[in-house]
Amino acid sequence: MEIPALVQSLDLSREDDVPSLGWLAESCASPDPFWSDLFAFACEKGPPLRSRPGNPQDLYHDAISRHVAAGRPAFVWYERSAPRSLSFSAIDARASACAAVWAQRGAKAGAPIALVLPLGPAFVVALAAALRLGLCVSILEPAGEHALVARLLALAPAHVVFDPDDPPPLGDFDKLALPLVEGGPALRAPPYAYAPDEPCARLFSPLRAPVLVPVDLPAAPALENALRDAVFAYRIGPGDALAAPGFMMQQHMPALLLSTWLAGATFHHLKISEIEEDPSLLEKAPITTLGVSPALAAHLRGRPARLSRLRHAFRSVDEPLDWVVHNDFVKKNELARVLVGNVLVDAASGGCLLFSTRRPGSSSARALPAPGRPYALLDAGGSGEPAVGGTGIFVPSPEKEGFFILAKLGTEFLYGSTLLPRRAARVYPASEVTARVSMLPGVAGAAVVPVPTGEPGAGWAFVLLVFTGASGASDKEVQSLVSRTIRADLGEDFLPERVDVFPLHPRRVGQEVDLDWCHRQYSSGTLLRKAGSPVFRDLTSLRAQLLGDA
Repeated sequence: MEIPALVQSLDLSREDDVPSLGWLAESCASPDPFWSDLFAFACEKGPPLRSRPGNPQDLYHDAISRHVAAGRPAFVWYERSAPRSLSFSAIDARASACAAVWAQRGAKAGAPIALVLPLGPAFVVALAAALRLGLCVSILEPAGEHALVARLLALAPAHVVFDPDDPPPLGDFDKLALPLVEGGPALRAPPYAYAPDEPCARLFSPLRAPVLVPVDLPAAPALENALRDAVFAYRIGPGDALAAPGFMMQQHMPALLLSTWLAGATFHHLKISEIEEDPSLLEKAPITTLGVSPALAAHLRGRPARLSRLRHAFRSVDEPLDWVVHNDFVKKNELARVLVGNVLVDAASGGCLLFSTRRPGSSSARALPAPGRPYALLDAGGSGEPAVGGTGIFVPSPEKEGFFILAKLGTEFLYGSTLLPRRAARVYPASEVTARVSMLPGVAGAAVVPVPTGEPGAGWAFVLLVFTGASGASDKEVQSLVSRTIRADLGEDFLPERVDVFPLHPRRVGQEVDLDWCHRQYSSGTLLRKAGSPVFRDLTSLRAQLLGDA
């Protein structure tokens, strides 16, 4: 089958339609013919690609340079509800000027560079400049010093790029700064072509544990997966516009941008806060493909929008799904005829790990392995054997471990949850949070306990237990101090759903807080009873008198 026919096989007209997906299993078992057909299809639909499977990968040319002559916008953002844009030609000019200055400062192909920037025009120009030179790109959003410095230490970049007008707390890494330039002479050298297995990015994946271990992304899967996702997961092409308000940058970038640019489409950067201030933004923007985050869906349930050009909406299958709420969102926004699908993106893997068929207005937890990528469905017991009965742990190649639970449903799968408790599918950075909180005055120890919420979609809440011993500090004072510290030193994403304070000492194993003990004591209600018991309060006070603050 040709690529258009494969794509069309994913569009179903009814909720109970059963798709024919033999081609998908074949593409995962024997990927080479699939990739060859996909590259040929991309060359037919637009300017020729320089990259080919198994050959050097010219990411910069294929994502940016080959669309310059079309004059289309590549990136749109909003300032006080007014749209501003950078065309492919504008990004090309600015990125080439940046690359020329960076090359003079010693930036060479293969060097690691950390972009500590929020998603915006400066970020896209810096990303393009890094790809122009063949650098190995890392992406970090500005955050607290403890979070940033720990990640920069793990990355060991040779260069760092940040906004000099709003510098993040980088410690000594600010000495590695490369400037962002608005204009100047362009780099004369042609764009760098990465070897297929050469890392073009080194990214932290919020889906993988431990979270402070960066993952190298080779150039071939970065380009191939982005091209595939543009065609199969997002259904975008020249003249289309994609937006994903509320989608986590660390999980989705640069994969979403590369998919959009390789397709010759426009990425609209819309913040949830901007949409809340001006609900008409979504209606004014010519969006054809929309990523619907839980925050956006909640807003549009209260303030519906008429999205006249919208053809396709997608959600992250890892987010908890409430069918009643989703159907209400579809009805209020008149999306019953708009095709809706699921994705699960890991930028550190190059793009989608899972995607889905599309049904009008659908609310489902259906998922499919991404085309052209080998995978295994293994027994959930950890034996490493193939799953029995079609339910097991999804392991995408070349990863050696998996944590998504899938269950066979005809020719499709149902996304169940993750093997261990997570916030959506993302790892909660418990060790970083407890390490920082344990340093606060009056804190005798801290632990994070995951608690099932009982909400649809098998959601989890992460509760931070703070033990204060005999310090005498009030619960509200400690909770306020802990929240302020996490926000300032780590960032908003590190905040737990709840902070509980106990005037007790935790049990320890050696120097570490016993997490299993904390979980048992908290989930059984024993900690709460001990905290209110005069006997335990007296024992805690006696311990402080005998042993001191230690």
